[in-house]
Amino acid sequence: MPDLLTTPTAALPPTAGALPQSAGAQWDAWYTRDARINLPLTDTEIGLFHEHVDAAPGMLALDAGCGTGHFTRHLATTGLGVLGMDASPTALALARRQGSGPHLHYAQHDFNAGPIPPSLQPGTFDLIICRNTLPYLNRHRFLVDAARWLTPTGQLHLTNPPIRPNTPPPRP
Repeated sequence: MPDLLTTPTAALPPTAGALPQSAGAQWDAWYTRDARINLPLTDTEIGLFHEHVDAAPGMLALDAGCGTGHFTRHLATTGLGVLGMDASPTALALARRQGSGPHLHYAQHDFNAGPIPPSLQPGTFDLIICRNTLPYLNRHRFLVDAARWLTPTGQLHLTNPPIRPNTPPPRP
């Protein structure tokens, strides 16, 4: 498992009429006010993942934007070494309470801002998962970085959050 130390992230630019707030603080506030953010892992989602991704015990995976760690924990039960990263300290605290272990680690990182932590070295991961997080990321930056972090035969698994009809998508 790579070094899991991270560097604190920089604050995001302020929104109109608001004080600057870090991405972690924005997500923390969202976790406390909106239950839609904590989407449980479904059997269908797990089935589709295993149907389309070649994941084998011993591989190293990054769960980018892991939230409370639903998918992170599932990956660890399949024998993968997993690093779950999220901008929200609140989400990470919930994830750690629900389970960790020698092959499951969590660390704070804002994928949109700040320097890349030492745990995200080129060619490190066999698998990168970005479950329901891509709409909130700087897609270009994340995809370029993810391509660097993957091994030459690595896989990138992206999903988008479900949106109910006539409901605006949640925003941090």
